[in-house]
Amino acid sequence: MPTSQADTNSRPNTDAFRDSVHLSDRAKQMLTDQLKREEAKEDELGKESVQISSSIGRLSRVSGLHREEVAALYRSIDNLT
Repeated sequence: MPTSQADTNSRPNTDAFRDSVHLSDRAKQMLTDQLKREEAKEDELGKESVQISSSIGRLSRVSGLHREEVAALYRSIDNLT
Protein backbone atom coordinates (compact mmCIF):
# COMPACT_ATOMS: atom_id res chain seq x y z
CA MET A 1 0.00 0.00 0.00
CA PRO A 2 1.58 3.34 -0.97
CA THR A 3 2.25 5.93 1.69
CA SER A 4 0.22 9.09 1.31
CA GLN A 5 1.80 12.54 1.30
CA ALA A 6 0.03 13.42 4.58
CA ASP A 7 1.51 10.39 6.32
CA THR A 8 5.00 11.31 5.18
CA ASN A 9 4.63 14.91 6.37
CA SER A 10 3.40 13.87 9.81
CA ARG A 11 6.53 11.86 10.61
CA PRO A 12 9.26 13.68 12.51
CA ASN A 13 12.53 14.28 10.72
CA THR A 14 14.80 11.96 12.69
CA ASP A 15 17.91 13.34 10.98
CA ALA A 16 17.32 16.69 12.68
CA PHE A 17 17.44 15.01 16.08
CA ARG A 18 20.83 13.44 15.36
CA ASP A 19 22.65 16.76 15.22
CA SER A 20 24.54 17.45 18.41
CA VAL A 21 25.74 20.65 19.96
CA HIS A 22 29.01 20.84 21.85
CA LEU A 23 29.22 23.47 24.57
CA SER A 24 32.45 24.94 25.81
CA ASP A 25 33.32 24.59 29.48
CA ARG A 26 32.51 28.29 29.92
CA ALA A 27 29.08 27.85 28.30
CA LYS A 28 28.36 24.87 30.56
CA GLN A 29 29.36 26.92 33.61
CA MET A 30 27.16 29.83 32.51
CA LEU A 31 24.21 27.48 32.02
CA THR A 32 24.77 25.91 35.44
CA ASP A 33 24.99 29.35 37.08
CA GLN A 34 21.79 30.47 35.36
CA LEU A 35 19.92 27.37 36.49
CA LYS A 36 21.11 27.89 40.07
CA ARG A 37 19.91 31.52 40.00
CA GLU A 38 16.52 30.45 38.66
CA GLU A 39 16.19 27.78 41.35
CA ALA A 40 17.13 30.28 44.06
CA LYS A 41 14.55 32.71 42.69
CA GLU A 42 11.89 29.98 42.74
CA ASP A 43 12.84 29.14 46.33
CA GLU A 44 12.41 32.79 47.32
CA LEU A 45 9.05 32.99 45.57
CA GLY A 46 7.97 29.91 47.47
CA LYS A 47 8.64 31.70 50.75
CA GLU A 48 6.20 34.49 49.87
CA SER A 49 3.12 32.57 50.86
CA VAL A 50 0.38 33.04 53.41
CA GLN A 51 -1.05 30.18 55.40
CA ILE A 52 -4.48 30.51 56.97
CA SER A 53 -6.13 27.90 59.13
CA SER A 54 -9.50 26.69 57.91
CA SER A 55 -10.89 26.75 61.43
CA ILE A 56 -12.14 30.19 62.41
CA GLY A 57 -12.09 29.31 66.10
CA ARG A 58 -8.50 28.10 65.99
CA LEU A 59 -7.31 31.12 64.02
CA SER A 60 -8.94 33.51 66.44
CA ARG A 61 -7.17 31.82 69.35
CA VAL A 62 -3.79 31.86 67.59
CA SER A 63 -3.98 35.36 66.12
CA GLY A 64 -6.00 37.10 68.80
CA LEU A 65 -8.57 38.20 66.22
CA HIS A 66 -12.28 38.15 66.96
CA ARG A 67 -14.56 35.87 64.95
CA GLU A 68 -15.89 38.78 62.85
CA GLU A 69 -12.36 39.95 62.04
CA VAL A 70 -11.35 36.45 60.99
CA ALA A 71 -14.43 36.14 58.78
CA ALA A 72 -13.61 39.51 57.19
CA LEU A 73 -10.05 38.33 56.60
CA TYR A 74 -11.28 35.20 54.83
CA ARG A 75 -13.66 37.27 52.68
CA SER A 76 -10.88 39.67 51.68
CA ILE A 77 -8.62 36.75 50.72
CA ASP A 78 -11.45 35.17 48.75
CA ASN A 79 -11.95 38.44 46.86
CA LEU A 80 -8.30 38.35 45.75
CA THR A 81 -8.85 35.17 43.75
